[in-house]
Amino acid sequence: MNGLFQKIIAFFMAIGAFFTGLFGWNKKPAEPTPEPSQPPAIVEPAPLDLTGYTLYVYDEFDGDSLNRELWGDVNVGPRGPCFLSPGQISVKDGNLVFTSEHLTNGEYGEGWYTARLRLIKEYVRGYFEIRCKCNEYSHIYQDFWSSLWLQSVHSNAQDSNGGIGGAEIDIMEAYHWEGGQWGSVTCNIFCNGADDRPDDYEHLEVGRFFVDNLYTEYHTFGLKWTQSEYIFYIDGKETARSSFENGVSEVPETLLLGMSYGTLDQPKDYKAEFLVDYVKVYQQGPETYEIGHNTAIGY
Repeated sequence: MNGLFQKIIAFFMAIGAFFTGLFGWNKKPAEPTPEPSQPPAIVEPAPLDLTGYTLYVYDEFDGDSLNRELWGDVNVGPRGPCFLSPGQISVKDGNLVFTSEHLTNGEYGEGWYTARLRLIKEYVRGYFEIRCKCNEYSHIYQDFWSSLWLQSVHSNAQDSNGGIGGAEIDIMEAYHWEGGQWGSVTCNIFCNGADDRPDDYEHLEVGRFFVDNLYTEYHTFGLKWTQSEYIFYIDGKETARSSFENGVSEVPETLLLGMSYGTLDQPKDYKAEFLVDYVKVYQQGPETYEIGHNTAIGY
């Protein structure tokens, strides 16, 4: 009797197993579908680590004149709605100063004047840092704003190859609204050749980051350009990282700094100053650079 009972129990268990397999009862839940790839969120900002890096450029802007063996001018003359002039650059009180203003009797005639500089050496990878006080930006007038970026001379689709053959990496542009007031910086990457539209640049806004007292206190902004990614820093803390689009640049890039500009419809008594306390360039191992000759770069 017990043997017959056991056979009946086994029969019904087999039927149950059959229907469980057929209808998926009691199956392990399916794995969630992953979200599209996004830059990793920085939950706990990592402090800057320059172990293995050597400092090759350190300009503290002491004295009263610019070191012209280190720095070159960019886009001198008419540029969009304004003029770029070395006369708008000065060194005073331990700062490199970029001044933007309207001049009636300027070098190129009446109009708005500002300036930019570039390092004469162009670097492949490394860590780049500036300590500065940004000028206050007005969204009403679309005026001048403080900028620091790396720029390659290769902008066409074939050469840029989605950023591998050259890109623009905006380390800091102080022109955005964030956190309920003006006081944030934006980081961007531009390249070409990652899609079938050679006339359109690929663009990633890596992030907008609010900075306390951006216009009244000095802050540091940095970029570590490694073989695999760009890592952005503010005041020594990591804010974002990216390898947009096909990968990081593998060619020499120029470090540029100075004032960028909008439509410039502000009153003519407007004046702005971008103060730079120092610029540093580190290399991981021996210094890797070439002497740049292209002065018609930037935007």
